[in-house]
Amino acid sequence: MNPAMLMSANKSDTTSGSPQSDWFSLTKAGTRTMKILQTTAAFFFALTLTNVSFGHSGGTNAMGCHTNHRTGDYHCHTPKTPPPQRVLYCHVINGEPRCGYALSTCNDLVSQYGGQCVQQ
Repeated sequence: MNPAMLMSANKSDTTSGSPQSDWFSLTKAGTRTMKILQTTAAFFFALTLTNVSFGHSGGTNAMGCHTNHRTGDYHCHTPKTPPPQRVLYCHVINGEPRCGYALSTCNDLVSQYGGQCVQQ
């Protein structure tokens, strides 16, 4: 074999510009980029779920109100008229009636915050 041909054959084998090595580099870069995108998307999805879950501390009673169990405050969101056939109770604490509860819920509030239950 001619020494010039041998040198040119060795030169083409060692260059990183060959189509096979370029494809391999692109595949590795593409995989790395895809993993970064997937991780970022998962992070933002998880962040969205946490914002939704901390939006409100609980449901409302038949009047559209509830007692915040962390602070003990009673407040209403969307006041509503309860159905006339339901028997509802007021949790009376410090002379303030907090109405619209089922008896079991009212009793739970009395055991937690004091006061008494009075039928509406």
